[in-house]
Amino acid sequence: MKKLLSILLVTLFFYLNLNAPNRGLVNLGNKCYANAALQCLSQIDPLVKFLKALGESNLIGQEKKFLDLVDQLRASAGGSVQPQAICKWIDEYSGLEKGAQDSAEFLRVFFQTFSPKIFRGIIGIEVVNVKRKEEEVERTYMKNREPLRTIDLEVREVSCNLYGSIESEKKFKDLNECLKNFFQDSYNPDLIFRDLDKEIGCFTGLRISKLNPFIIMILKRFSMKPTGEKDKLLHAIPLNGLQINLQPYLDDQIANINANYNLIGMVAYSGGHYNAYTKSFDSNEWCFYDDANPVQTNVVGKVKGIADSGSVGGGYVPYILFYQADESTMKAISEEGKIKEEEESVAEDVVSKIERLEKKKKRIENDLQILESNIQERQKRIEELAELLK
Repeated sequence: MKKLLSILLVTLFFYLNLNAPNRGLVNLGNKCYANAALQCLSQIDPLVKFLKALGESNLIGQEKKFLDLVDQLRASAGGSVQPQAICKWIDEYSGLEKGAQDSAEFLRVFFQTFSPKIFRGIIGIEVVNVKRKEEEVERTYMKNREPLRTIDLEVREVSCNLYGSIESEKKFKDLNECLKNFFQDSYNPDLIFRDLDKEIGCFTGLRISKLNPFIIMILKRFSMKPTGEKDKLLHAIPLNGLQINLQPYLDDQIANINANYNLIGMVAYSGGHYNAYTKSFDSNEWCFYDDANPVQTNVVGKVKGIADSGSVGGGYVPYILFYQADESTMKAISEEGKIKEEEESVAEDVVSKIERLEKKKKRIENDLQILESNIQERQKRIEELAELLK
């Protein structure tokens, strides 16, 4: 009877999870941190479509291995996937330091191998530094600055003494407070306004100047103690629901965009293990992944509970959050992109016309030099003939 019950439970488990959005990932050598991040990335459909649209010839980093893995994960048939190609890269080439291997560090190194074109096209947000003195605003656009691949959010504010020891700390109560801390203005005496022969220090702060279809936020769960050891910050951070609005943090030039983003993935962390919650790009069903084991039953309720409480349970807390723009925001981003493309196209046309005019000017100058030389030569011959006639 017990044997029959066990068989029925196993059969029921596989039946309930047969249609999981992705297949599981086998943990090849303590790489749960990479598995969790890859499961979340694989459900970001704008990223996958963008990479496929580029074509294989333009995929110069780990993009090709990632796309191959996505195809395997999304395949309806087969068991768990062994991410051998990416794990081999981690072991041999990634530069991940021993002991520093976690999901956030993996994403940082993984994205660094992607081509710059991909960052300009879809990954990361661009920020602008805003300087202000009272009501006056002066924008300083940071030239040649890389877009932010991720928004790294402090989960607490600390005050330290001269020796680096923490004297006091304030734990942020929710995700909104973490965001406000990230984007808040701060007084910077080194950046000054010169007004009426007086040098006045000013406030500086970051504003989002370009949005993209998805945004990755990392809750900084680790800090260094004065002893050099890692301090784990595992207190609850409520997410304030499954949607976040970034409009308060937009630069004036794009302030009309609603900037609503929906949670589509989350890496959760405990003492030494990582797992993932992802929302399917096509069915909108939530699924839980613990390496090779996908679970789809009763997950959406748990995700809502995590968003409200900021705690997963069992010692796990939200660590990395994956958001995707909602339909209206995606449309606005697309329109902004088209406008930017048109502006860039017009700028290219202007540059091209200037280059053509420069070439034409150069040809005319050369023709004038030749004409002047001919005139001088004829003048010389006339003078010689005049001498002979004398």
